[in-house]
Amino acid sequence: MSSVRGASIPTALLFASQMVAAVAAFGVSFLAAFVMTPAERGDLALWLQLGYLATTLAMLGLERPATVHIDGNFHAVNRLQIRLLSPSIATLAALVLSVGMLAVLTGVNYTLLALIALGAVFALVSLWGRTARVSYIISGQWKPFVGITVLIQVCLLLGAGVLAMADVSGVTAWATVYVTSAAITALVLLLSGAAGRAAPASLDLPPGKLSRLGLELLPASLGNTAMLRSDRLLLPFLSSSSQLGLYVLVATATELASAPVKQYADAALRQWKRNPPTRSRFLWSIFVAGLFGAAMATCAALVCWLVISRWLPDYRESLALLPPLIVAAAIYSCTRVQQGMLIAEDRTRSASFVEVTGMVASVISYVVLIPIFGAFGAAWGSVIGYTFALLAGITAGLRGRSGGRPLGQSAPDETNG
Repeated sequence: MSSVRGASIPTALLFASQMVAAVAAFGVSFLAAFVMTPAERGDLALWLQLGYLATTLAMLGLERPATVHIDGNFHAVNRLQIRLLSPSIATLAALVLSVGMLAVLTGVNYTLLALIALGAVFALVSLWGRTARVSYIISGQWKPFVGITVLIQVCLLLGAGVLAMADVSGVTAWATVYVTSAAITALVLLLSGAAGRAAPASLDLPPGKLSRLGLELLPASLGNTAMLRSDRLLLPFLSSSSQLGLYVLVATATELASAPVKQYADAALRQWKRNPPTRSRFLWSIFVAGLFGAAMATCAALVCWLVISRWLPDYRESLALLPPLIVAAAIYSCTRVQQGMLIAEDRTRSASFVEVTGMVASVISYVVLIPIFGAFGAAWGSVIGYTFALLAGITAGLRGRSGGRPLGQSAPDETNG
């Protein structure tokens, strides 16, 4: 393999870029709350969650297998990913065109059709952004990675600021801001990717097997998305859009506490593949991730308490959600490290089983608790679901040590050939 494989984005810069994203997300969330009612904020959150779900489906589970198995510079790696994801790209593009034609031919419910079209565009440009993120991590070209991360957040924050100053509360307008910021980033990436020619990316396994690894991990990706996002999808139907608006304002803030841990886990995949962690290192890394997530979530919660108690009286009910959401963020941070280690070992079936376990526990908890307790039930449902995922992941990780087998070696029933 080429020397590029040894390159990595400095952890400090990963953390700094994620902090920029966190600050921008804080700003956008609270700017929206200043002009939107809890119900309108809930509708925007529902649109975003559907967009994230579509992006996850379109990614075909390739993010982490690509990080482990592809080598090359940014342009080469990105072109390979785009080729592997061409069916998803074509499907999303067709959806945008179909909705546009439907709007022209029928003229029925323009608002709904506009939101559907915007959602498909959002998924398409977000898909491009995810492949670029993977390409930068693989290539170690950290300067453009950090620059583009900052760019998308600045665009998003500026757009939200304009809408807030103009006192615009429509969901379509705010959805357009999200799509525009992501589209600007995609345009920058397109222009960058068009510059020069690159040697083909190299793989340490056949492309077909890489795609199969991705599909084996797709349940894990969907399970993680459902575990992390199904509360937003279920709240409007099991309770109300207002409860979702109250919930998402603080949940978005505390959830971001685990984002630096996820960035670290993705960047460490290659290192864990080369040097599989020992049993004690596996457990210690999970513990440290939990402590870090708890500390970050506590800081986020304090900011939420200050802003909401002083300036957002309509959202004060959400302050009661902060304690369980801090716990949820800490546990979720633990699960990102254990999942990363399993994926680095190519234990894709175990990784999917862990995420699906968390998803099932989360959804059951939400269905039981949300109709009774509303947003408060969603917060505790997250704690329950993440805990099940944590316990399943620890069990799967330690099982790799049974019989004296190194942690990095797959169990006999997990060969992916």
